[in-house]
Amino acid sequence: MKIRKNVKSVLIILWILIFSFVFSSCSLFSLPEQEAPENNDGGNQSGDNASEAQDFTIAYYSGETIDPYSSVNQSNRAVISLCYEGLIYLDSSSSPSARIADYSIEDNNIIFTIRSESRFSDGSSVTAADIVHSFQLASESDLYSFRFDNYIDDWEQLSSNTVRVSLKNSNLYNINLFDFPIVKEASVGVYPIGSGKYYISTSDGVLALHKNDYYQNSENFSFDTISLVEIQDSQDLNYNFNYGVIHAAYADLSDGAQRYKGNVELVTFMTNTLVFAAVNKSKPYLASSEISSAISRCIDRKRISEEELDSLGDIVWQPFNLNWRELENMQIKRDIYSSSEANTIFTENGLTLSDGVRVWRGSALELTVICNNEDRTRVNIANAVADSLREMGFSVNVVLYNWNDYREVIASGNYDIYIAETEIPMNFDIRYMFENGVVNSHSNISQNFLSVLDDFYSGESDIIDFLSAFNTEMPFIPLYYSRGALAVNRIVSGEFSPTETSIFEGIENWTMD
Repeated sequence: MKIRKNVKSVLIILWILIFSFVFSSCSLFSLPEQEAPENNDGGNQSGDNASEAQDFTIAYYSGETIDPYSSVNQSNRAVISLCYEGLIYLDSSSSPSARIADYSIEDNNIIFTIRSESRFSDGSSVTAADIVHSFQLASESDLYSFRFDNYIDDWEQLSSNTVRVSLKNSNLYNINLFDFPIVKEASVGVYPIGSGKYYISTSDGVLALHKNDYYQNSENFSFDTISLVEIQDSQDLNYNFNYGVIHAAYADLSDGAQRYKGNVELVTFMTNTLVFAAVNKSKPYLASSEISSAISRCIDRKRISEEELDSLGDIVWQPFNLNWRELENMQIKRDIYSSSEANTIFTENGLTLSDGVRVWRGSALELTVICNNEDRTRVNIANAVADSLREMGFSVNVVLYNWNDYREVIASGNYDIYIAETEIPMNFDIRYMFENGVVNSHSNISQNFLSVLDDFYSGESDIIDFLSAFNTEMPFIPLYYSRGALAVNRIVSGEFSPTETSIFEGIENWTMD
């Protein structure tokens, strides 16, 4: 914020500062003023001209081509969500709703019937051939091949507007897998044609989004054009936000939320990324599932949330995102911390205290907690888990490895607990964690528990039965689900309801003051 040169009184200067802080979009927490960025192919404007920009602007990452099936950067995925729609849309509770096509489910088959009003941005109708083409592209992509390898068995065109999909297993939530982009089969050019609210184009190297005139109620969109501003990293993003060059963007919270200050409002949303601990049950002193339950109870998740996460995630003791619709109406505690209960379980299972030191069969124990050293937050979590165990009398050694060594140590079983992260599938099927080795075989998952999982996903038992079996077996120890965020300049008004797959949801109704 600047003070006019013709102000003569110190009192007037102070009054201006106070007035600006209270009533303007500036903040005393704004980043320090820096040299304004130069114009570039991404449409960046200087700080002096930012306030004159007419177009709404969002950020994109310059390090990869924006492509619906290969882009992995979250800023670019956010742009893609505006240009391409899937067969279904998932809201913040992962409840599915039809977008391009209506659907019916019978056993392990889903029939998609394309809606007559579904059109691509060039005005052509979406056809079954386009759906089949998109399925093929998705099945070959690194982003979505997991869904096809594990859940989607086959698909075929039944008519010009109908597609049948066969699934590999029973899961009441398999419909959630079909939110990946649908593109036109006959697309030409760099950017495939989609049916989203906007379409992307480039002119002299400058990217922009343009309103899809064939989208429902597009005549009421607030922005006909959205300019894309090129960024290279989070520092570049913050810099452009500070000058008002960028109005909205995906905010990476991996290093905390504190750097998003000043003119930025953060609207967080829950992701399906779970951070968990796995116990090596092949060790005799850890073999009982009750020991894993005791370890879970002695971890002070509330303290972890307050001291380590900084809005990065929501603590859990059970394996599912608490925003999931199946858990919305259940009174599930976010934490089960109880050092007294943990101590009782440890003692009953032979891990006793001797002069304040936890021993097994008369000998003091030293537990080894391992973690990949490439993520600062997970390293902090590993140390926090170790601290909780130390408070229970355990001697604990935290060892950090690079990714390859970390995986080798887990495979060898030369650890007691490892800290890991995984992406829970959109159909909430945690069976893959055991089938694909995310939770190592040293966790000794019982066939009885796997049967309980099958019954739950097929609808033969409810989530209460599942959670009871999970707490008894304790195949792994959930710690927290990561959060993402939508960052919005404070001059932007509207209803912000970001989700992991649709960060700019509702953007067509936003306005700029």
